[in-house]
Amino acid sequence: EPARSAATTMEVEGAEVLVSVLQTKLPQFRPENYSMALHQPPETGHFLTEWLDLGSGSPFALLYPNSFSGCVLDKEEATALLSALAASVATSKFPYALLIPEKDRKRKAFSGIQMRPGGHVAKLHTDCIPGSRRAQEMHSLGAVSDLHTEAVLSAVPPWRVGQVRETSLVTLVRHVELAWTLPESDSDMCTLWIDDWDADCPWQPWADYADPILSIRMALAWEGLPSDKVRRDLSEFAPAASSSSGGYGGHGGGWGAPSSRQQANVFGVGSLFRLGSLTGMSLRLEMSDDILSEVMWQKNVLDSMQQSSGGYFFCQMVSAFHHNFQVAEIARGVNELVLDSFWDDRSGEQAAQVPELPPPKILKTQLDSVFHRDRSLVQNLGSVDSDERHPSDSLLAHLAMYALSYGDNPRAISLLWKCFISEIRLDFWEERKPLPRMPPRGEDEGEGEGEPWPAIDHGRPVIEQKLQLIHLCILRLRRGQGGGLEISVDPFAEGNPDLLTSDLIEEFDYMFEISSNRRNRKDVWMKMHGRAVAAMARAHLEESAAAQKAKEGGPGASFGTFKKAFQSSAYFSTFSGLCKSLHWNGFTKDRLKEAWVAATAAAAASAEEEEEEGDDLHAVLCTKAEMALDWLEQVPPLVMFETVYRLGLASVVGALGSSRNASLKPVADLVEGVRESCREWLGVLSEKLRTTDLKEDREAIGICLDLHLLEVSLAFAESVAQKLVFLSGSDVEAIVDTFVRKLATKEFSLSSVIEHSPCRLLELRPENHERPPPSLVRLQLRRQVVQVASFSAQRWEKEEEEEERSQTKRHQLSNGKEDPGGGSGGGGGGHPLPSFYTYLSQDTDQAMTRFASIV
Repeated sequence: EPARSAATTMEVEGAEVLVSVLQTKLPQFRPENYSMALHQPPETGHFLTEWLDLGSGSPFALLYPNSFSGCVLDKEEATALLSALAASVATSKFPYALLIPEKDRKRKAFSGIQMRPGGHVAKLHTDCIPGSRRAQEMHSLGAVSDLHTEAVLSAVPPWRVGQVRETSLVTLVRHVELAWTLPESDSDMCTLWIDDWDADCPWQPWADYADPILSIRMALAWEGLPSDKVRRDLSEFAPAASSSSGGYGGHGGGWGAPSSRQQANVFGVGSLFRLGSLTGMSLRLEMSDDILSEVMWQKNVLDSMQQSSGGYFFCQMVSAFHHNFQVAEIARGVNELVLDSFWDDRSGEQAAQVPELPPPKILKTQLDSVFHRDRSLVQNLGSVDSDERHPSDSLLAHLAMYALSYGDNPRAISLLWKCFISEIRLDFWEERKPLPRMPPRGEDEGEGEGEPWPAIDHGRPVIEQKLQLIHLCILRLRRGQGGGLEISVDPFAEGNPDLLTSDLIEEFDYMFEISSNRRNRKDVWMKMHGRAVAAMARAHLEESAAAQKAKEGGPGASFGTFKKAFQSSAYFSTFSGLCKSLHWNGFTKDRLKEAWVAATAAAAASAEEEEEEGDDLHAVLCTKAEMALDWLEQVPPLVMFETVYRLGLASVVGALGSSRNASLKPVADLVEGVRESCREWLGVLSEKLRTTDLKEDREAIGICLDLHLLEVSLAFAESVAQKLVFLSGSDVEAIVDTFVRKLATKEFSLSSVIEHSPCRLLELRPENHERPPPSLVRLQLRRQVVQVASFSAQRWEKEEEEEERSQTKRHQLSNGKEDPGGGSGGGGGGHPLPSFYTYLSQDTDQAMTRFASIV
């Protein structure tokens, strides 16, 4: 009889437990009394409900002695307790499992009974075998079926064993771990990707990202299928062959399989595409806590440069580069920043450490990459396509990326700039070689008969305009070497024949505006526009004379026709918007009139004059190019650093946006947001440099944080695309979307794990049948769970249903209410439970085999 004392409620392993101490003792076995504990597990489950298939959240009761071990160690004592429980259940109709712990606490072995829906009592048993069993020693499905048959032999006649086998349904779950290198040994799985896992990504070779994924586990499930179907799939899911020629269709999966001694527990990814009866697949991705925390809690990106999370991000470069502007304002020239004396003079100031200069070999490699991009291909030793990707096709933007990579080292950036301009002067200007990746793209482009020369792009920074000027001077001088030198084929089609850059235009405009008398304004106007206007006046006269001669009469050229031609010219269209000195007013018309009168009064140029003009043009081009080179060599440091920063930041966003994963919607939204933020930031940059210190500016810090979020998201997307090559595009996008959402909402602070299910395999097309995927992904078996359930034959089921209905009716008549345990059978959710059940779980991480049976 149970004691009258009140029961005690407590919480054990997340389950609510009601404990009552029993008064009755069994002195023939032990002096202590016993306790009965009713466990109410949480909905997430309990190891006993899983092992014995009781149903999620189903209650169960434990009867245990109040001894030190709390376990029943004697077999006769266990038999006596189980007999007492069976008699009690038969009387009370208690619907839940009743168990007694056996052997020891660590082993967690239990035996028990349960009232089944059919009215009979089932025997329950679960135990574990700790040891050093490895994955290759896991029981096969055939061995588990034999164990199942052996477990039910005592409950059915021998002639019914065949029926038990035929009616068995198998539920098998294999937990595999993805490895993107070969396993180190049979017992240890190395999950480190090769160092250059992102070698072919567009952020290389400037940035170096750490892989945010630590491990990926996948569960493959076959649920409630006939044993033959599952066996057939398992035979296809064979260990990887020693040869790598298997491809998708090769036996064992192929794709660079490991050695023969690793075959037992390592599988090729190709095996997944041959699993015809697979009913479910789920993924579990574990992230790097260090990388996630730095983004979620918006830590200063400079503080994490040398931390164990690894990687060197663009956001760190941009954040460090903000420190250079303060030094650039002090320096009188770029060359001064390279000298030791400049830094020695600042020895008394804060942070007076002299920045290091990069080795000459590094500088040579970087310049070679800038000028001869095809010689510095980044060879892909990782997993994605080997196409070379660069953030920009601009010569100066490519240089800006290397300058940005030096971070807060203005000395190294200045030396890089100095070597860059020296290379342009000595190797290109002196040798009259066109600059690479400058408009026009080819040496002969823009030099064809009747084609205008490409104009300087005044929408670009002044430094880039100077480089365009040098490039165009080289092209025109090269054409002059073939005989005849002229600035333009058609003056009316030439937008900027004098190759004026924005700084010169602003200088002329300033002089024009401050001139107080008309004569000075006229001189400034003629210096800026006189040469081009005179050339157009002469060309208009020659064209009109040629047309009149061809038609044998007709109207000749006049100032009116010249004004109309000038208004429609490319020169007027370009400069009327760039400068104030060419507004269409009376002053401009007077200057056009003077040029027209001078052109009509001049006689036709003799051959000698033409030769002199050619020599004059040669000298003009050389002078312009030399002046541009001198300006670049003496460029104000703040102008150089601002230009490099602008081009570098724009190239960074362009590089990230060119990633193959930028088309995924969650990443595309981030890219567009960062691009818009950077556009607004660069619009106010000049004002910020005049008024604030970028190191402390909130907008500057915000740009770095946005870049950090985008870069980590892209690194994750790239890692997923490499490793989960077998997943459909919708699943990859869903996983990346989950990552971005959890990162932005800080959900990763609770758990750095992403779980995704169900997963769909990528459609296998015939053209991809023999082509291996880009990544060297392997599958290693880590855990296997097998459940074999046998249901009674149809005749037995009918008899049990009739017996159950009759028992339920009698129970309702005797109690006047519904049976609280009817149809549940231990939390089965109302679905019929099998008559015989065997469960076998093997875990290589814990070197443990768990088995359970219900008869």
